[in-house]
Amino acid sequence: MANPWFKIGMLFSSFKQFKDVVKSSSIKSRNQVIFGPNTRQKCKAKCKKGCQFFIWAYLLNSNKQTVQIKLANFIHNYSREAYNRHVNANWIVEQYVERFRADLSWAIQGIIQAVKEDSGVEVSRLKAWRAKNATLTFINGDETEQLSSLHDYKQELLRSNLGSTIVFGLNEGVFNSMYLKGVFGGQLLTAIGLDANDCIYPIAWCVVQKENKENWKWFLELPAQDVGITNSYQWVFMTDRQKGLIPAIEELFPNSEHRFCVRYVHNNFRKKFNSLGLKELVWGAAKASYV
Repeated sequence: MANPWFKIGMLFSSFKQFKDVVKSSSIKSRNQVIFGPNTRQKCKAKCKKGCQFFIWAYLLNSNKQTVQIKLANFIHNYSREAYNRHVNANWIVEQYVERFRADLSWAIQGIIQAVKEDSGVEVSRLKAWRAKNATLTFINGDETEQLSSLHDYKQELLRSNLGSTIVFGLNEGVFNSMYLKGVFGGQLLTAIGLDANDCIYPIAWCVVQKENKENWKWFLELPAQDVGITNSYQWVFMTDRQKGLIPAIEELFPNSEHRFCVRYVHNNFRKKFNSLGLKELVWGAAKASYV
């Protein structure tokens, strides 16, 4: 209930639902409400500031779960506040999960501003961060739990993509790499090819603890075996010059053509020479068919 209105005799399915509705009401009205004294038979909501507001809810004798409001004074005498203890990380998750789902990169300051505009309540950066972290875990799943399903993922890939090669290693040990953020970290290594329509498609990928020659060599040996590269004379590799990748290709494919992606070369080039004219010269040299 986003905007609940109370009355004597109002029924709830449990004490938990009663408390949740009272919390929602206190957030909406920006009043401080606490609970107690409570027993298994009754629960009291009252103003934290000590005003005359209170609600007594009792467990019905005829039903061991249904709760009913029997005594109450719904009037608050204190002014509204910009802080509410019930606006915690869990509440933010429940209220904004769909917005998080639409924008996983939602900034902390944006979360704080949204809560303030919607509810008139201020939340700290720490609380907003906890809410974002909890929501991303809820949406994407727990990383530890997902890793425990890797063997199921392997079987499904082998079933749906006949001829695939999938290898798990328990030690450390165009082409591209990307840092992974999360509990376990690591780096994603990929091998991408071109199809008959000149469109890119992934040939292989793997996650390693760190990027070095040994890991790149181990990774490149697998697609080389699957594709059947025994003579590297007719092969061309384009890379982004990542750590360990150049010596790994030189060792595994000594007779291949090895070129570098111009975009990555220019990214390094513009650190010292950042101008539009030089950028056009770099791309012009890359496209030239003769010197």
